[in-house]
Amino acid sequence: MLQLIVRKGDLHPVTGTVITALSFLPAPANVRGQTRNASQTTGDLLYRASFAGGGAGIYKVVFP
Repeated sequence: MLQLIVRKGDLHPVTGTVITALSFLPAPANVRGQTRNASQTTGDLLYRASFAGGGAGIYKVVFP
């Protein structure tokens, strides 16, 4: 099932500031150096968000 987590232009749910850029970070694949965006063992997703006025952070979304 797809679920909207964050998007550019929205207020970030943790920081409360406007998101100006998003990028997904690879999770280790454990398969000959390949990477992927979601962990196959936990389903977690890592992303980097940049904010209006400066600042950025790396966040982890944990799916049940």
